[in-house]
Amino acid sequence: WHRRHWRFISYVMGIIGLSFLLVYFISVGGSGIAEGGAPARILLLILMAMAVGLGLVYLMMRISFVFPTIAVDEEYSLANSWAHTRGQGFRLLGTLFITALPVLLAIWAVGSALGVLLLPEIAASTQDAGMSPEEALRQALQDNTGAFALAQLVLAVLNYILAALMVSVVSIAFSLCTGWVPALTRHIEDDSGEKS
Repeated sequence: WHRRHWRFISYVMGIIGLSFLLVYFISVGGSGIAEGGAPARILLLILMAMAVGLGLVYLMMRISFVFPTIAVDEEYSLANSWAHTRGQGFRLLGTLFITALPVLLAIWAVGSALGVLLLPEIAASTQDAGMSPEEALRQALQDNTGAFALAQLVLAVLNYILAALMVSVVSIAFSLCTGWVPALTRHIEDDSGEKS
């Protein structure tokens, strides 16, 4: 492991820690808002969670330029990332959303198909056989192991595709917003075979 790896992990852990902190505050604050179960309060909680989630993704896009620079061992700080993305935050957010939307819809479709497959069986087991929801879910998964395994495989592939798209968006945006070009470290041969 080198300094680059530790820098990468520290930034990732910082973002994860911030995410968990925001989720904690939303859940603590949200439990008071949603108390009583009034539809308006629940809608307010959902809107609040969406706003915080969108704000977090916006923040992550603004500071995401540190990751391509870490990958190539360039000195670059969060302040540099913030400066280079000034005026580009919503454009970056929109680009990420448009790029990720087809994969997110595919993930949703696979999850929905799995739900359509399992929910009737779970409902029947809890009502007819008197099983607890946990037992009914366990039984439904055992009865549909092949479909569940296939769905998990498809979801894993889709998540890898989503990750690759996100890395690509950040890397291309970094190059376009900063004008960064990799340094030439070796000689390039021209058509005649001579090195220049």
